[in-house]
Amino acid sequence: MRRFTRRRRRAIAAVLAALGVFAAVSSLRAPSPASTQERRGSPIAAALAPGEAAVPIVLPSSGLVRSISPGEVVDLVRVPQDDSAEASILVRGARILQIPDGGSAFSGSSAAVVVVAVAAGDVLPLVTTSSRDTVGLVIRGFPGSR
Repeated sequence: MRRFTRRRRRAIAAVLAALGVFAAVSSLRAPSPASTQERRGSPIAAALAPGEAAVPIVLPSSGLVRSISPGEVVDLVRVPQDDSAEASILVRGARILQIPDGGSAFSGSSAAVVVVAVAAGDVLPLVTTSSRDTVGLVIRGFPGSR
């Protein structure tokens, strides 16, 4: 089996890459009318504007979450785990949709979760970065408060 995998390592990698691309492209298809009706029942989906997506973000401090409320506008900031890079703004103008309570499916540590609405184009960079680095936020206020 090892010899088989060693000799065909590139071919296996190409097949796995193709499957990943296929999965990503198939998830971009327009939803069927039945699934659209099912989503309308979700309060998160109902709060999304056209072109927005909801993304759960794990914040390092539950105290930070207590200082925000749904509807507030925040900037999401990438805070690298090591000192080799500086912090940078990932998304400007994300809207807090929901702050799940401690018993939610997203919880399980001292960290806290918020669900934010971001432009659909910001989802992939945000999810990728949040899996590697810490994501913080800068509170900007409520829409129209300035």
